[in-house]
Amino acid sequence: MGQGSAWVQNSWQALRAKASGGLRLPPRRKGAVTALMVGERCLAVRLASGGSDGRLRLVAASSGGPEVIPSWQRLAKGSTPVLVLGARERQIQSLDKPQVLDSELAMAVRWPAAAAQDVDPDELLCTALPLPAISSTARQQVLAISSPLATARQHLDTLRAQRLDVRHIDVIDSALLGILRLQGNAQEACVSIAAVGGSLCIGLMWQGQFAALRSLALPTGQGRQGDDFQDALSLHIQRSVDSFERQATLLAIRHVVLSLPAMSYAGREGVASSVPADTRIFDLEHWVDIDDSLLTLLRGHEELHALACVAACRLLAPVAVTAKASAETSAAKADSAATTPAAPAAPAATTADLPPLQMPSPAAAADASGPRGIPAEPGATTPPRPGEKPADQWMLQP
Repeated sequence: MGQGSAWVQNSWQALRAKASGGLRLPPRRKGAVTALMVGERCLAVRLASGGSDGRLRLVAASSGGPEVIPSWQRLAKGSTPVLVLGARERQIQSLDKPQVLDSELAMAVRWPAAAAQDVDPDELLCTALPLPAISSTARQQVLAISSPLATARQHLDTLRAQRLDVRHIDVIDSALLGILRLQGNAQEACVSIAAVGGSLCIGLMWQGQFAALRSLALPTGQGRQGDDFQDALSLHIQRSVDSFERQATLLAIRHVVLSLPAMSYAGREGVASSVPADTRIFDLEHWVDIDDSLLTLLRGHEELHALACVAACRLLAPVAVTAKASAETSAAKADSAATTPAAPAAPAATTADLPPLQMPSPAAAADASGPRGIPAEPGATTPPRPGEKPADQWMLQP
């Protein structure tokens, strides 16, 4: 399944203020990321650098059934494509940290994760994120994130059939960190919340990383604008914030950030005012340049908003190695044409937001003919491509 959205651990970059003293934005990595979701609803968002005042640009988006997937090859060309798993396709658990090396955590948590889901460990993709201590009395914990291997394989095969070679898998929860990075938030403790389809992703953020993560099912059978829905949503949020505050004795939650794009402005204001903590409403259009032709499609669409934030999480990650000037130039040219990008450019190498994903067959090499990280067929001995990591080192983040 790009240390964790379910999965983020990163130091924050220093903030850069605009000369006018307005929005403060973190340094941007050049390039583009295309976030993809596959299933009954197929969604894609391409986010790139080069917007006004150093902001990111949302240059393409797609929503529909499986019939829209063939158009994604052109949409994603020249960018880093990322398969994003939804809330129903991944499981999150907080576990006591196993007494193993950090490099072995993903392997160690696979068995308790499989036991909790009553499945064979070999049927799971797993990764593990060490969590910062938020209480002086709590034992050290890790966040275990898992997904059925069959689910990831099916989605990757679907994309591969359309000549989309996807090498990275993420989860929708990474949108929570993307929301904070887009706002240039520092390391103070806060709660980040995003409504995505039928789920509410809630993260306690501290020092630029997840300190806790949970997911709640939203009420079904009612619209987003009714008073009953707003009351239920407010209750979910307040209970979560209260729970975090009781557990986190080493920090003070400064504010709550809400991403509720499917609700009316009045509805969002009503939910925000019902939460006793300092609550801020996140509006993607305020932080990302969005082409006018995409505003109608994006407006009120929770999944597309979340995918854009997952892409932002990656684009705003600290850069470990600067890409060659020629690669950056190619990426810039690709995005200047938006839906008609130029030839693919090598993405910039970055630090990993998430630890390595452990595959069911950790000794197996990646299939040289398919996406990295999918185990080779039984008995296959194909070595990894030059410079590639074996399957047990496949990353969720680039």
